Amino acid sequence: MIRRGGAPGPQTLIGIGLLVVAGVVIAGAMGFPSSSGYSGVGPNFLPWVVAGNEAWHAHVGIADELEYGVVGVPSPKFHE
Repeated sequence: MIRRGGAPGPQTLIGIGLLVVAGVVIAGAMGFPSSSGYSGVGPNFLPWVVAGNEAWHAHVGIADELEYGVVGVPSPKFHE
C-alpha cells in the first residue's frame, strides 16, 4: 500500500525520532573536549560518528517510505 497524503507512516515517525536522537548526541558531543588524544582523535570523535550514522539511517528510512510506501506490504499490482 502506497501512502497518499495523510499522516506520516511508522517508518517516517521512527526516522524523525532518530533524527532527534542524532541531534541530542551531537549537542552532547559539542560539550566534550576536542583535544587530540591517541592518533589525533579526541574524545568527541565517536559520538560524531554515531550521530552521523543515526542521521544517515533516519534519512534512508524516511526516503524509503516516502518513495515506496509502507515496508512489508505487497504493492497492489500483485493482487490483480
